Amino acid sequence: MWNMYQGIQNVIVKLSTKESQSESYLLINSHFDSKPGSPGSGDDGVMVVVMLEVLRQMATSETPFQHGIIFLFNGAEENALQGAHGFITQHKWAPNCRALINLESGGSGGRDLLFQSGPNTPWLMKYYRQHAKHPFATTLAEETWQAGIIPSDTDFRIFRDFGNVPGLDIAQANNGYVYHTAFDTFKVIPGGSIQNTGNNILALARAYANASELSETEKTDDSHAVFFDFLGLFFVYYTESTGIVLNTVIGVLSLVLVGCSLWRMSCQSEKVSIGQVLIQFLIILGLHVVGLLLSICLPLLMAVLFDAGDRSLTYFTSNWLVFGLYVCPAIIGLVLPLTLYLTLLPNAQFINVFRWPKLILLGLGVVTFIFCMIAVSEVGFPYRPKTNVMRVHFMQTKRIFYDYDGTVTHSDSGYYFIYQDRRGLSPLKDFNVNLTGLTSMEPDCDKYLLEKSVLPDGKTTRFEFELTGPPQMNVFIQPVGVAKVTDWSFDRKLLEDTYQPPYVAYISYGIDESPLKFFVQLMVRFPFSK
Repeated sequence: MWNMYQGIQNVIVKLSTKESQSESYLLINSHFDSKPGSPGSGDDGVMVVVMLEVLRQMATSETPFQHGIIFLFNGAEENALQGAHGFITQHKWAPNCRALINLESGGSGGRDLLFQSGPNTPWLMKYYRQHAKHPFATTLAEETWQAGIIPSDTDFRIFRDFGNVPGLDIAQANNGYVYHTAFDTFKVIPGGSIQNTGNNILALARAYANASELSETEKTDDSHAVFFDFLGLFFVYYTESTGIVLNTVIGVLSLVLVGCSLWRMSCQSEKVSIGQVLIQFLIILGLHVVGLLLSICLPLLMAVLFDAGDRSLTYFTSNWLVFGLYVCPAIIGLVLPLTLYLTLLPNAQFINVFRWPKLILLGLGVVTFIFCMIAVSEVGFPYRPKTNVMRVHFMQTKRIFYDYDGTVTHSDSGYYFIYQDRRGLSPLKDFNVNLTGLTSMEPDCDKYLLEKSVLPDGKTTRFEFELTGPPQMNVFIQPVGVAKVTDWSFDRKLLEDTYQPPYVAYISYGIDESPLKFFVQLMVRFPFSK
């Protein structure tokens, strides 16, 4: 898949002092476009407001700053990050951008979380630690995001990969229930969260605009940063190499401490040797490992059972159900192996912090059962009107199918549905929603899009197209049978063997709606031909 766009609109402001001679700029980015059907107050209107106020403060302040600042209000983030790509690859100011503050949203309000940084510029984190008014950050969020566990993306990646611009990726993520919905309005955004983010971004903008490292990025440290805040009170930051040293030292000291403890235990009695103590230690350690595995597997088993029973997302609105459905099974799995061992071991002399451990386990099991019963009732229904809604994308669509000679073979219209949530159609079926006429598109794809037309063996055929349509379109190219795409108007690197069909082009139009003209060249080579 590849992106194509034309006529994308951005709003760009460059701010610098008369005395500034620096050609290195700080880039601050947010986007003013929103998901269709959503006002976009949280994503990303609130960050646009923050940028405008920072711009006003910096423009009217008498405090000087060394480097210029570029405020990029990009207009095509929701369209596969095309606005950021258009700026960083084509604008004349892009090569001078040396650092980035990217402002995003995964909800509506809340504290602004720093969840990505760098790459390989620890000085950015040093300044964040020194100047952020309300630090809130964690490397765990960065590693979770970059591992692809969260299926999303931000402009930060575009600036990093296409412009080699390091920076900070900051987002508000509270109240994700209204994210990309019609309920993402200004009324649901707490004023305090806007003030909190504004204080942070203004302080960081002033700090980075006066940072000597901004004009000497090639001389900065190339190591990764490890960072986290402690309850929002203070910020901890160190380099990856320092982290390796700390972890190694702590690991070695822990092993030494365990060894000394085992030796002291053997010295307490002449009847117990160090070997016996070590064997008992390894048994207990193994039981703890088994318990840890069970504490992971039992909640996963609960999730699989609920999913198989078409009862996923029961906790979506009633978050407290998580305790009984997943926390209690995790605790059961964690303590079950050791409890069984101490119960079955004859003449066990171990001290147990619980007087009735079996009763504790039974109680956890009863709590889990009760919560399961609640989860399958109406309380466990995941959606609520106006607050926690089911996400269904639908578009009014008109379809026209053409034959190879250009004649229309089929034409119809209707609504095209895309179900985002795990439950898919099941909530609509459970509540007797009228789904008359709802059918799968797969038969039409097989009939119209994959209909074979045999070309002469060894010959090439060139198809030329002129495409007009709505502001967002997808073009699918699927050679059938032994046919192969040998050339086209698009990037020829995509025709290498590492990329396999079907090929998909995502096309967006801005103010320029001129038709897209392209060609596709096909060749057929039968396996038995010479």
